[in-house]
Amino acid sequence: MGKISYLLNYIQRSNDAFRTICSEEGKSLLSRWVDSVWCSVRYGSMIRQYSVGKFYKYSGCQRDKMMTTRRFFQIVKKANNPDYIKYLENKLLFNEYFKPFVQRKWYDSTSITLEQFREAPSGAIIKPLDGMEGQGVYKLMGGAIDEEYKKVKGLHAIIEECLVQHPGMCFGNKSVNTIRVITVWDEKAQKAQLIKVVLRAGVGTAVVDNFHQGGCAYEVDIPTGYVCSKGISATKSDIIIHPGTDICMLGYKVPNWTAVVNGCLKAQSMLPQCRYISWDVAITTDGIELIEGNHNGDYDMLEFVGSTGYYEKIKKFIQ
Repeated sequence: MGKISYLLNYIQRSNDAFRTICSEEGKSLLSRWVDSVWCSVRYGSMIRQYSVGKFYKYSGCQRDKMMTTRRFFQIVKKANNPDYIKYLENKLLFNEYFKPFVQRKWYDSTSITLEQFREAPSGAIIKPLDGMEGQGVYKLMGGAIDEEYKKVKGLHAIIEECLVQHPGMCFGNKSVNTIRVITVWDEKAQKAQLIKVVLRAGVGTAVVDNFHQGGCAYEVDIPTGYVCSKGISATKSDIIIHPGTDICMLGYKVPNWTAVVNGCLKAQSMLPQCRYISWDVAITTDGIELIEGNHNGDYDMLEFVGSTGYYEKIKKFIQ
């Protein structure tokens, strides 16, 4: 019964999205359903890409060049050695392996002592080791120490010092705002390449800036470090003014840009066994901090935000 309910809900949400598209495009609901099914069969796209990612607007020639769900998992399978993705999936191993880019204090919840917990930095962030898309992340608020310690010890999580981000990365929200940097390892040239960069800005009181938790995403021009596209959130598109502030994001300069570029290229070169990595990078007054690396990071950052055609671009490096 659960599967049936999920399917009915999925159809209803798809209908709602298609009706919005129909009102904008002046086409029938049936035509949207037929085209979306065709796109799924022909290109491997899903309903979310068709609607939120505006796949319906693109020609067949453009669709041939774009990353889709099916193509993405094919690329990831070819690119990333399963024996090495543990250094990206496990936050504890990640912090150890990439420690030149991890200056913040951190602890393993399963081994932290009460004394260490009491000395943990105020406002530390708790991240479940099996969490995805920012789910389950919360901040220690200084409650009853013993009770909080018991709660944390019962989790399989990492406890990390809350970063003080560069003032130029503050957008009136509660989260640390990060840069999503997508790199590939060019085996032929034996060097790392930057593919796309996206600025993620949180909104409101959420403790993460994640796109799926209400944040906004904007493409960043790689040569210059300036925001070069309108933004998108899980529910809106064409966002120029950051929600809740009067900051115009188009043309916004990302601070410490050289450190972002050089740091991510260096980090990719440290793990050439994984040839496709999505990095989450925080910017501090001193440089950058790597928050995490993803071996299968959201492909929507490639095709939903700003420029498109990344299946064609990445295939040059990963066959």
